[in-house]
Amino acid sequence: MKRRLQLHLLAVIVFLNPLLFTGAWANNPTFLWTGLSVIDDTDWNDPTNWLNMDDGTVPTALQDNGDMMIDGAFTVYVYASATTGSIQLSGGATLVISAGATLTTQEGGLDGSHGIRLDEASPNTLYPTYIDGSNSGPSALLVYGNIDINVAPVANYRAPASGLFINSSTSVTVYSGAKITIIVAGTNGIEVTGSLSNFGTIEITDPTENGILLDSYGSITNESTGTIFVSGGTECMSFRSNSLMVNDGHVELTGSTTGTIVKAGSPWGFTNNGTFQGDGLVERTKFFTHSSGSTIIPGSSPGCLTFDNRSSDVDLSGVTLQIDVTGSVACSEFDQITFTGSGDVNINGANLSLTFGNGYSPSGTLDIILDTGGGTISGDFSSVVNDPVSYSVAYSVTSTDVFLSVSGGPLPVELTTFTARPTRKGAELYWATATELNNDYFSIERSTDGKHFSEIGRVAGFGTTQEEHHYTFTDLTPAKGLNYYRLNQRDFDGGQEYSKVVSVLFEDGRYWSLAPTLAQERIVIQWLEALDAGATVEIFNLSGQKVYTQEAPPQALSAELPVDQLAPGMYWVVVQGGGPSEARKFVKQ
Repeated sequence: MKRRLQLHLLAVIVFLNPLLFTGAWANNPTFLWTGLSVIDDTDWNDPTNWLNMDDGTVPTALQDNGDMMIDGAFTVYVYASATTGSIQLSGGATLVISAGATLTTQEGGLDGSHGIRLDEASPNTLYPTYIDGSNSGPSALLVYGNIDINVAPVANYRAPASGLFINSSTSVTVYSGAKITIIVAGTNGIEVTGSLSNFGTIEITDPTENGILLDSYGSITNESTGTIFVSGGTECMSFRSNSLMVNDGHVELTGSTTGTIVKAGSPWGFTNNGTFQGDGLVERTKFFTHSSGSTIIPGSSPGCLTFDNRSSDVDLSGVTLQIDVTGSVACSEFDQITFTGSGDVNINGANLSLTFGNGYSPSGTLDIILDTGGGTISGDFSSVVNDPVSYSVAYSVTSTDVFLSVSGGPLPVELTTFTARPTRKGAELYWATATELNNDYFSIERSTDGKHFSEIGRVAGFGTTQEEHHYTFTDLTPAKGLNYYRLNQRDFDGGQEYSKVVSVLFEDGRYWSLAPTLAQERIVIQWLEALDAGATVEIFNLSGQKVYTQEAPPQALSAELPVDQLAPGMYWVVVQGGGPSEARKFVKQ
């Protein structure tokens, strides 16, 4: 009986529901959700859950250019990736994009407008057949996976209005790990009259007008895990009167064609508890709240961020101003924040975070990083942090500006260790750097007399870096006897610097080395391969008296012997066990 009643109402709804009239005139086929599949009545990809409104048939397959309507209190799941023309939700419909699935729209909607449209319940909605008032709730879009919206205009129809239209009383939630990507060929990326909550990522590129339009009483909450990125548009975001946004995550606005990244009515509200990054003008910032603990980043770095506070005062207490510096030109080589109004700016308790680009050379000039149009700057920064710390930073606060002066520079190549040891393959060299500046490569040089060195190999450097790096090189053909090694570090501009000299001894028999040959407190023995159990290490003076003995650690490649108690003079070290005895000499100082 239920199925028969549903089919009967399908014939009636085409004529009585005004939401469907526009679909009858569209070039693309229009499909209405019925949920009549006997297998799964929630699966978007099951064609038997849909009705082709153009010919009244149940499709055997969905079409990539189909305009899809879900009208009524249904919950529909996109379990697997799907492509369609556009989507319209109304009458309390809920669409869920499952994790791992991607839903793609290719053009404007039923009326040649929106890629995805959420509408309020229609008083003329007769569908679905559960005639209990359940079709009167607001529609919702829940995103656990991905949505890609491309609202290219339909042939012979007007240009699309928005990629995603969120009407009054409807809602969209983007969960952590999910993403909405909007490539806009029409006017607005997202238009919000209802509510949008973002725990994931929203990325909008190339809108003709606004990346995001918050209509009157529309609201957006960008949670702490949320990222919203808008690039392009006459304004990246437009706030009409009584619209509201709370940012606990990261918002980045760039590429406005007019230079205005936030256009605002009066009143409106933007509370920044997270990170706000932008390149351009923010209007009417009387309604922009800089919360303690929030961060401001100008531009795409470097860039300029301007707040039009008019006659209102600005409190930056507890706010971090993140400034990137790569040169001495404002907005293109170093960040600048400007307040154009006549209100005062309080920086007392604010934090200054400075980052210097690779290759930056202090110009010796003072750079204005914070500027006011007519107000007065008061207070002082609570903390100043700069990276890398090798730059020396000074700042001064005048009544209208904050000046920055930078001296010093990144450290040259800082070698933290350089060692050599014998191995089965040859002499293994190891070294590490803490920082590098313009480091082209290391030339490895060897000598058999400690005076005349020649190059035996090269290892590329990491250019300019403030991170620790580790290097190894193996000399596969060491000479018999004592081999001396050093590093010749070469810069891109031809500069060079030598390291200390290290040595490795290679002789016939079981190879082992002793260092240092001039000792005060201890000597270290290194073996080419692990000793057998039962080997001993003994020390004899020139009279042949044994002054020290210990069992060599089995399977060890090195052993440390204390010599601080020995009288000054020459001594012999003898290793016995596992083969012929071998001796090396050292001098106790």
